[in-house]
Amino acid sequence: MRRKIRARLNIGRIPIHVHGWGGLGSQIFACLVAKRLASLFPARKVVLTFHSSGVTYREIEVPKEFIREFVVLTQDDFQTWDKAEKKNDSKFSRKSNIRNRVTQLLEEIGLLARLNTEQEFSNLKTCVYEVRGHYTQVLLKPEEINWVANCLDIPKLQTKERTGSSIVLHLRLGDLLTLKSKSYINLNRLSSAIKSVSPKGKVTIFSDSKPREVEDLLNEPFNGIDYQVKSESAIKVIQEGSLCDLFIGTNSKISLWIALIRRGLGFGQITLLPTEIYKQLDTLAPKTRNTPRTLEY
Repeated sequence: MRRKIRARLNIGRIPIHVHGWGGLGSQIFACLVAKRLASLFPARKVVLTFHSSGVTYREIEVPKEFIREFVVLTQDDFQTWDKAEKKNDSKFSRKSNIRNRVTQLLEEIGLLARLNTEQEFSNLKTCVYEVRGHYTQVLLKPEEINWVANCLDIPKLQTKERTGSSIVLHLRLGDLLTLKSKSYINLNRLSSAIKSVSPKGKVTIFSDSKPREVEDLLNEPFNGIDYQVKSESAIKVIQEGSLCDLFIGTNSKISLWIALIRRGLGFGQITLLPTEIYKQLDTLAPKTRNTPRTLEY
């Protein structure tokens, strides 16, 4: 009995390490998982590690409100050399195989967890030491969405007299303009979707690319649509997109978070999303009787 009690006490002293990759949208998911783990294991510290690695170099983008209750670390592990070169490297292949076997063993024991879904949260063991994943298929609680909105000052902004646009489009471009493995959304498809809802007024377009690049791309597909292109921070985009009357999203976590906040807090009139993330929205925050309309294209 004493050994069991001692073991529990020792586990209570061991922190839980949550790893996050990607930009602001992904980092918010990692913070939410860390907050939920802090609630599930109140006696244990939660350490959030943000990695710079990925398709492009990443830095911490979340405001301090998201991370003030956690120990925060950064890991500069961004690699610029090609993945194909790694695959052809025999030493890398051997190390990768060993790493995969060790990872599988740690997952079986329960020391390592992948918390991408609600089911994986249900299977979580008390001995968990490290958590990895994209965290994008978890059923979010209303209070969790509210927490995200509060960390972004959205409820405060709602009470102030607003001068922002009533129609907002978030157009994810950025590195998708040059990547071979991924591409941005079909602009003719996007244009048709916008015209289908017959927006009255100018569409404000926020993008992670330079306004001139965006305008050059949209020149022909957006013929007949009254729009303006603005450059703002990702946080400002989420704020404006959450509070506008009509929001039009594309395939990105920023658009997804805007849709989640609008649905969770009942903001706006219509949200227009591509089918790919519309389904994800229903997984993360199923619609209720009082939620504003969400249309897919």
